[in-house]
Amino acid sequence: MYGGRFAIFLSFGLAVAALVIEKGRDRRSIAVGAAGLALFFFLGWSLWQTAPWLKRVPLHSEPTELHEFMAQFGDHAFMGIPLHGSWWVAAYYAFVLLLGNIAGEELWWRGYLLPRQELAHGRTTWIVHGVLWAAFHLFFQTNLWDMVRMIPTCCALAFVAQHRKNTWPGIVGHTFGNSPLLLQIVRGILH
Repeated sequence: MYGGRFAIFLSFGLAVAALVIEKGRDRRSIAVGAAGLALFFFLGWSLWQTAPWLKRVPLHSEPTELHEFMAQFGDHAFMGIPLHGSWWVAAYYAFVLLLGNIAGEELWWRGYLLPRQELAHGRTTWIVHGVLWAAFHLFFQTNLWDMVRMIPTCCALAFVAQHRKNTWPGIVGHTFGNSPLLLQIVRGILH
């Protein structure tokens, strides 16, 4: 979702390593899985090449309330509360992040919606689900690229959840993806 020079190669390597160490896989299933991953990563990389054009397609203007809310998160303050030494702010935010955002979103999207979508869309549910989940974040996506850049990550999480019948990979992935603000709060507390 965030890209970077070597992120795609690292992600591909880790995904193939997971295929290799997974129990019950023979060489053929590993090769098919690796080929599928290579195709997925190639399509994701191709999508990233559209960024200059898709950034020019506006979806909506940034809501004033969202801009004002996000402006309250700085390096030294959290919603107007000085951070230095205030560990309770990190505990509060971690609680809200883990229970309200991550657990709530994962249990709703992967735990409730995905199985129901599977009844209608079968094996391709992960694509439909991933695109809809990316669009769910439309409130802070002001141009088409902001939404499109999320599609590979959202589809990958949906794929894993659908095929593993498990919400934990999504919870872990979502936690990593949404932790930068928590890390910024901790950095503000320490300085």
